[in-house]
Amino acid sequence: MFRLAVRPFRTAGGRSCRWLVPSCLTLVLLAGLPPRPVVLAAGANAASENRAVDDVRLSPAVWAERLRESTDDFATARLYLRKAQEAAAAGQTESAREWLAKAIEEDPRYEAPHHLSARLDLLAGRPTVAAELFEAGRDLAAGYRNQTRAAANLLLGLDIALACFLLWLVAVSLLRYLPFARHQLARAVLGRDHRRPRARILWVWVLLPLIVAAAWGVLPWLALALPVVWVYTDRRGRSILTLALGVLLLQAAWARPFGTVLVGIDPNSRPALVERAAYEAPTPALLGEIDRALDSHPMDADLLSARGLLLARRGEFRAAIETLVRALEVRPGDPSATNNLGAAHFFLGDLDRAVAGFQRAASLDSTRAVPYYDLSQAYLQKLYLREGGESLQKAMRRGFSLTGQVERLPRGAVYFERPTLGDYWRMAWQDGSQYSVFDLAGTRAPWLGVPARHVGRWLIAIGVFSLLLSLLARRSRLVFECANCGALACDACKGEHQGTILCTECAGTARRAKSEMVLQTLLRNRRRDAETVYQKRIRRLDAWLFGAGQIVDGMRRRGLLSGALVSAALSGLVLGAPPLRDVWDFSQPPWWTITRIVSVAVLALVFVYNGNWRNAARGRHLQPHPASSIDLTRLIEGRTPQRVRTGG
Repeated sequence: MFRLAVRPFRTAGGRSCRWLVPSCLTLVLLAGLPPRPVVLAAGANAASENRAVDDVRLSPAVWAERLRESTDDFATARLYLRKAQEAAAAGQTESAREWLAKAIEEDPRYEAPHHLSARLDLLAGRPTVAAELFEAGRDLAAGYRNQTRAAANLLLGLDIALACFLLWLVAVSLLRYLPFARHQLARAVLGRDHRRPRARILWVWVLLPLIVAAAWGVLPWLALALPVVWVYTDRRGRSILTLALGVLLLQAAWARPFGTVLVGIDPNSRPALVERAAYEAPTPALLGEIDRALDSHPMDADLLSARGLLLARRGEFRAAIETLVRALEVRPGDPSATNNLGAAHFFLGDLDRAVAGFQRAASLDSTRAVPYYDLSQAYLQKLYLREGGESLQKAMRRGFSLTGQVERLPRGAVYFERPTLGDYWRMAWQDGSQYSVFDLAGTRAPWLGVPARHVGRWLIAIGVFSLLLSLLARRSRLVFECANCGALACDACKGEHQGTILCTECAGTARRAKSEMVLQTLLRNRRRDAETVYQKRIRRLDAWLFGAGQIVDGMRRRGLLSGALVSAALSGLVLGAPPLRDVWDFSQPPWWTITRIVSVAVLALVFVYNGNWRNAARGRHLQPHPASSIDLTRLIEGRTPQRVRTGG
């Protein structure tokens, strides 16, 4: 039994009335306390009857039993959700709603029951779908587990869509610049005969390395294709490639900010273990996992505090006191560990040490409400009503609410303080350098072609090699396009007319023309013939790759927008659901999820969008020789000659 410390009190006449005051104060105390909560005995028999707590003066053994009964809410909520899913699958909607209400009551931070309730409301035609989805979204931000899973899913989804966009952009650009590489290879191998038909046999040597690299994996193919595109493209193309590749390179070079988001999805990481010790059922298996983590980090204050909290939730108060004392030796100013040490003394009946612990925790951080509430309960147990009322008022002013607590403890109990969201993210930042986004690609290693732990190094090497190659290669010695018809030319087969570098055929036409009017007519006809063939190929390319024709035309906004939408839609169509799910979620979602439906709608929208613009007038983007001084295409159309934009 707890010892009741009562202050001596004497009447004016001098006679002691010790026996009267405790009785009156006890009646006042019982009348002023809040309604008695009920404790659900979950665990092995989750459907056991609720029972009220009648006695506020319990022994440590009874306290331990009551605490163990009130710490299975996490697992019980998941079990109730599974029962609701089974009832919904069987068509028992009302039974499913009852199980969902119980699941939400057991764990208010669990968002999955709200999702299922929204789906049931949608099928039933109820107007509460938006409200349920809002509650689910609010629950996602309620705890560290939900926050880190949502942030990790967002990061991975964006990375997957960005990687698809980068591969799509490189593949489409490669279609434009592979003829450049073949022309330059023909000039190196055949010399002056590089424009003859037999030079086409060199396409085998151009395509064969790309085919072999693609068979090896995605990254080897990217390592070969990206430098080719990077060398021949202009400043606009390099800017888009730099933006897409730079985000991935940033994650590879500075992994800590992105790894901080991913730490919590590892159930054996420090933040995850501390969070599980605070909320999951205090099983021996969980205690063993924390002990194994402490073997590697014996002086970690966060793990020691988590172990002390877990032992206290199991009712092992003396062992919890020993562990919390060790945690405070490592980090003396920890208000959570100090408050929990006082709570352990409270449940052992040592109210003086409990009051000292709560006072110390409140002085360390006066903004927390739980230490003041616990202090008020300790004062009330000692029948210090005035001090207890003042502490309770301080707790209420700081936002304390019995209904806001995760565990529903018996009346008269104190609450163990859990780590704050700031504590979890602080631990995640400390361990963030040990995690990388690319480590999660281990299951896709055969597709990548390299081990998952080397993906970041490969991306860095690809970026550096492409940059160095573009700096070493002189654009004046590369292959360029004729300023009139767009045919490929080089230093060995170029011609010139009025400061403009042309292909051999256009330059010969310019030399044979007798007058300026004849020259303009001949060049215009040749340009129209080449443009007709070109537009036919572009329409065929647009039919197979949405937006690819716009990219080939010169990095138009519509092409980039189409590519981004197609990449995001394909990513959603392949994944179908968030890549990371709750480890307690054993349900298999249907194939036609909302993500896949939206992805199909986006693909259809892009198809219609490109179909409307396919026959629109195109302004072909050429890459003439850097020495060209006049835009001949504007000249033959009767416009004012202008300087052309040379490639970067």
